Amino acid sequence: MTGSSLRSSRIGGVFKYSILAALVFGVALVLAPEDPREQATICQRHHSFDVCRVW
Repeated sequence: MTGSSLRSSRIGGVFKYSILAALVFGVALVLAPEDPREQATICQRHHSFDVCRVW
């Protein structure tokens, strides 16, 4: 391989990882509840009230 083909494949790899990171971050923003009451409801669904009183 030549130096320019190595450089272009490296840039392509960085671009792919950047897109993947942005996609994962975007999914987390969409799916994560922003309201603390929603988080408390999720906690209380799986644990007792005393465990979820950290807020």
